[in-house]
Parts: sequence; structure tokens; C-alpha cells
Amino acid sequence: MAETLRERAHAALEAANLGPELTTAMVLVGGMLILLLAAVVAERVMRAIGRGVSNISTRRLASSATVQLWREAIERRKVVNHGSRIVATLMVYALTPLVLADQPTLLAVVSSVIEIYLVFGAVATINSALRASCDVLTTRRPDQAVPIRIAVQAAQIIAAVIGIVVSISLVSHLSVAALLSSVAGMTAVFMLLFKDSILGFVAGIQIA
Repeated sequence: MAETLRERAHAALEAANLGPELTTAMVLVGGMLILLLAAVVAERVMRAIGRGVSNISTRRLASSATVQLWREAIERRKVVNHGSRIVATLMVYALTPLVLADQPTLLAVVSSVIEIYLVFGAVATINSALRASCDVLTTRRPDQAVPIRIAVQAAQIIAAVIGIVVSISLVSHLSVAALLSSVAGMTAVFMLLFKDSILGFVAGIQIA
């Protein structure tokens, strides 16, 4: 279907005697605009679905304070917004090969950019979910707020490191295993050089 639409667009523009280069450029621009429009619509739809599910769960479990805490934390940290962006980007990623089928070089570049955006979007979604979990847990267990925040921050750092490694892997076309082994080696050297500082930092956290 996408190929048929592209062929019809080519035929209509060629009939207008715009020239092959201008015709191809206009078809590409039109296809990218359609992709962006589809992404915006998908994001809005996913946000609406997320709000609807949240409202329904709140009405059915209105007496549950825990559900209310989770709903407020998810809305405050915009977890649904980040998730909806991932869904919209996945739609663009799936449709891009149909639009750029005649431009393999441009397709490779655009696909790489979208993949990197997906990685950082996933990290942002994970961070939002972790912050929402931290809000709920520290509210329910204020006496354990410090260790909960430390655990959440550690998880955020791990997610960020994984996201950076995967992004570098996509850009450099190296395997994630090779990059992780390099990071592990650098971490070992770092811990050896700054062992006393790290131990002092951990001791300070334990005292707090």
C-alpha cells in the first residue's frame, strides 16, 4: 500500500513536469511530514489511553490510598508522557523504511538517529518510573527514605550507563559486549585509584 501511494505521488508530480530531482525531494518531504503527523497522533492517543486507564483504576479503587499515591506520582513524574513518546517513535521507526525505500543511505542515517532516540527515551522512561517509585516508597516509609533514594539513584546511574553504552554501540557499530568489557576495565582502574575516596563516601552514607 505504501509503495502504491509513493508511486502515485511520483506519477502525479512527474505529470506536473517538476523534474526528477525535485519530484523525489517533494515525495521524501511529504513522506516525512506524514511520519511526523502519525507520531504526534500516536503520542496523543497513548496519553489519552494512559489517562483513561488511570482514571478507571482510581474510580474502582478509590478507597485505596496506595493507588492514589501511585497515580499522583506517575502523573507528577510524567511516566505516561515518556512512554507515549516511545510508542510514537516506534511507529515512525516502523514506517521509515517504507518512506525511504529508494534512499538507502538516508534510511540508514535516519534509522540510526531514531534508534539512539529510542535508547535515550527508554532511559528517560525508566528514570521517571524510578522517581515515581521513590516518591511512593518514601511517602509510605519515611524512616527508610535515605536508603530508598540511594537505591533509586544507583538504579538511575546503571540505566544511564547502559543507555550510553548502547548508544555508542549504535554509532560505532561495535558490539555491546566489547564496550561493556572496556567499561568494566575502566571501572576496575577507577576503583583502584580512588578506593579511599569511595570507601569514605560509602561510610558517610551509612552514617547518614
